[in-house]
Amino acid sequence: MKNISDDQKMGWIGLGKMGIPMSKNLLKADYVLIVNDLIEERMKQLADQGAQVADRPKALAGDFDVIISMISDDPALEAVASGPDGAFETAKAGTIFIDMSTVSPAVSARVSGVAEIRGITYLRALVSGSTIFDSLILCRFYRDLYQWEELATMIKGTTGIDMRKESLRSIAATITNDTRRFNLREGLTLEKNRLPKRFYSEVLPETGKVITGEQMQQLLTDYYQVRGWDEKGRPPDEAG
Repeated sequence: MKNISDDQKMGWIGLGKMGIPMSKNLLKADYVLIVNDLIEERMKQLADQGAQVADRPKALAGDFDVIISMISDDPALEAVASGPDGAFETAKAGTIFIDMSTVSPAVSARVSGVAEIRGITYLRALVSGSTIFDSLILCRFYRDLYQWEELATMIKGTTGIDMRKESLRSIAATITNDTRRFNLREGLTLEKNRLPKRFYSEVLPETGKVITGEQMQQLLTDYYQVRGWDEKGRPPDEAG
């Protein structure tokens, strides 16, 4: 997968309460940006600040290296990505398609399958919750998808904040440890740290298997060790 560089052209689909400010930050970072949304006024707002406008998703994909979608639901994602007027219709092989929408895993998997057939790199980067924190993209690190340097590039592009790998790792560790401390304070002990019951009886569509209680226990034990927590899942300064 190629890296996201400062001279690449970027397309943005979906200009809602998070899409607009994040798109504006890309413009401030001097990216060439083309946008698409169902509401013309939203596109005009970005056009007034230097963005190009596309009347449909497939009109923005042809000459652009990276496309970001942030839309409302399952049907919308399939429409803007793999539908007749979707971005995949004109996207060239090697294009990076980053979806930040809150959609179901099933639909995301279908879109990913179409992308793979067409030689498009599909990245899932779910954004939910507080607009401010999610616009910074500091709380969610998809290490199986992005390198730290790529995350730094994305953060600079969407927020204007210039951060280094070490700073990102430190922020990620602080967020994870503080979340764990909060959970412990509220009573989420090792014994209670379990998946809902149905996960131990229903077959997982990704693997075709059922996860057992013993497997879950081993996963937790391994995770605690990787994080540097003790056997009860307490971060270092909470142990003892």
